[in-house]
Amino acid sequence: MFKLIDWIADNIDKDSMLSNVLIPFLNVLAIAILSLVVLIVLNLVTSLLKKSKSKFISKVSDLAMSNRFPTKFSLFAIVLIISKCANRFPGIADFIVDTCFFLSIIIMMVVISSIIDIANAYYMTKMISKKRPIKGPLQIARIVIFFVLGLIMIAKLINQNPIVLISGIGAFTAILSIVFKDALLGLVASIQLTSDGLLRIGDFISLPKEGIEGTVMDISLMSVRIHAFDNTICTVPAYTILSSTFRNWYEIERNKNRQIKLIVWIDSNSIKALNQAQSKATTKKFPEIELSNIPNAVDPTNLYMLRMYLHETLKNIPGIRKDSPIICSTSAMSKSEGSGIPLEIICYTSNIEYNAFCQTTSLIYEMVISKAKDFDLVIYQK
Repeated sequence: MFKLIDWIADNIDKDSMLSNVLIPFLNVLAIAILSLVVLIVLNLVTSLLKKSKSKFISKVSDLAMSNRFPTKFSLFAIVLIISKCANRFPGIADFIVDTCFFLSIIIMMVVISSIIDIANAYYMTKMISKKRPIKGPLQIARIVIFFVLGLIMIAKLINQNPIVLISGIGAFTAILSIVFKDALLGLVASIQLTSDGLLRIGDFISLPKEGIEGTVMDISLMSVRIHAFDNTICTVPAYTILSSTFRNWYEIERNKNRQIKLIVWIDSNSIKALNQAQSKATTKKFPEIELSNIPNAVDPTNLYMLRMYLHETLKNIPGIRKDSPIICSTSAMSKSEGSGIPLEIICYTSNIEYNAFCQTTSLIYEMVISKAKDFDLVIYQK
């Protein structure tokens, strides 16, 4: 195509109006046609790869199309074509070359950013992405690449060696560390949270200090997005999570084992010792209580009987795990608690979903309150 343009240029009067208008127009037209061909070829190749039998190639091609990668890359190819054809415009050749240089750097940033986004999107389709998200490290790589390319642009603009600029950056390190202190702390915290496995996408976490409970949606370079329990979206700095206390419910979800802990206050005036006849009558009324479990050394109390009854009954409640501890005990009370005796119940349930968990907890709590009357016990109320 360009040979045809050169032939036309050689066979017409170079000083004529036709030559001054037609030749530049033909050169621009040729560049436009080449650019269009590049764009069509790249989109065609990507579409063909999308239909590949290889799942990896097909998925990456699909992500590239949705990210408009062929269009972005074609811009880079177009700029290179224009740069190579700059000598066809003698008056502005140097200007075209310099402009193409800066445009190529900017487009390179866009292309690299697109590649990073595609890599992250593909990685997110894998199960390991929930445990080890790479969005933070990829963002670091993006910043470093942009920084280096930015230095090259500045060096070209002021006509200096990029190495000289890099050597001068050390003088600004102290200032940068002060100005970007929060960003640097967030960067380190984000890497530590993901690399140490402290936080994963999909984890349900609680931040008591911030008053936030919810599911982790995204872990980025400096922040963590949480879908809170009240259906709001909270963005918390990564450093805040690492520097304060937070609770991760991951093990509960993985093991399907969540603790239920209740305290019911019993009026101390209603607690009494039972003689042998009363003990036998109680075990007859409540077969769940094993007579052999009652100690002979002392007379058991009605509270002791209630604890034994609850211990056996809890085993038969749907969702209560029999392979985990079931504890019904009285604990020490403080002076401010007056005459109330705390009856503490600890057990574990496989009903980890919130609604089911609340239903199980309520069932146990209501059962304790209702059964206390059968043992002549009174619930203490302040």
